[in-house]
Amino acid sequence: MDPFTIKVNEDTWSTDGNVGGTTSYTYIWVMSPPEYEVVAAPESTDASLTSVLDVTDSNPGEGNGSDASNAIEWKINVVNNVEKLQLSDIVVAAGATAELYSDNAYSQDKDADIILTEGGNTKAYIIVTAEDGITKLYYAVTINRADS
Repeated sequence: MDPFTIKVNEDTWSTDGNVGGTTSYTYIWVMSPPEYEVVAAPESTDASLTSVLDVTDSNPGEGNGSDASNAIEWKINVVNNVEKLQLSDIVVAAGATAELYSDNAYSQDKDADIILTEGGNTKAYIIVTAEDGITKLYYAVTINRADS
């Protein structure tokens, strides 16, 4: 048998080849695990709006949400005793974040409470940013508060 060397990662095993005669040998090489790198799962790109004031619009209107001029339109109804919309009333996809605005330019009163018109409609504007911090969707939510 000729001498040989095996190298795996940083571990090296060798034999000088002196086996001699007709005796056969079985070599069992115990190797340390190969090197590996733990890679985190990719961050989610889900920027979906789940609910507003515990209500979901199962049939959103026009708009693809790509920017303020193409906002995804939601319409929801709430009972009369719901007087305002707060950021904490907005539920979004896991790992995503929401921003609440009072204007369709998505620039006024960021995250401030929005008072709902009794017996009428109030519009809220929401940007949802996915966990990846890049993917964003724009929503325009019409909230119809019941009359007393």
